Order: sequence, then structure tokens, then C-alpha cells
Amino acid sequence: MIKDITRQISSVFSHPWSREEFMMCLCRLEFVVKEGSTVWEENDGEKWATIVVKDKAVAYLHTRYPLLFIREDLLDTHLTNTFSHLEAIAFTDRDAELYSIDLIVFERWSCGRSRGGGLKANCLSASDIWWATVT
Repeated sequence: MIKDITRQISSVFSHPWSREEFMMCLCRLEFVVKEGSTVWEENDGEKWATIVVKDKAVAYLHTRYPLLFIREDLLDTHLTNTFSHLEAIAFTDRDAELYSIDLIVFERWSCGRSRGGGLKANCLSASDIWWATVT
């Protein structure tokens, strides 16, 4: 079943956060996700830090907005309390098309990049959203 996450996405746009808040959450996430490593090309302007375990993305943390996509099995009570100020969206498989986002909101957020790669705003995966909004 596809879940409309437009409200969740739109809500974070009015709550930008500082680099310090982002870095603090990234450090916490690195600590909580055992055996994880961070992939983030800050100097290339990437807007997501990715936590990877065994070459698989398990979490995406946005640099400008308090937004976290995270693998469902990692979103336990401890983690939920740790990141209560973030909008956390769980996924079972980063490539599963679980979400929809209003087309206008998605195009604005992605600066038009959402129109490439055959993406459809009514059936998106966490990976699709990352790809469309990473830079």
C-alpha cells in the first residue's frame, strides 16, 4: 500500500535546522546503527548523509531539514526517543515503492530533478526520493 507522505515532507520545510543539529543527529545515528558507516559527499553539495551497513543504505538523514528515512527494523523505541524532533519515515526495503508525494511539492523540492529517471510521484521508494533530492 502506498502512503502519502506529502504532509510529513511539507512540514519539515518550515523547520530548517542548523548544521550543528544535523551533525549531532548524524553522530547519534552512527552510534545507534551498529556496523554502520556514513557516506556523504559534503563538498559536492549532497543534501543527504547515508548510513550504510554491508553496502546497503539503511538510513538517509537530510542536511537541511529534520528528515530521516530509516529501515523499519532500526526504528525502535530508543531510536524514536533519540530522534523525536525529526520526521522519521520508515521503509522495509529502500527500493520498495511505498510512498507518494504531491507532484508540485516533489518537483519544487527536487528542483525539477524528479522529472528525470522515470520517477512517478505516486509510487516512490526511499532511494527514489534520495536520488531526486540529493543535490
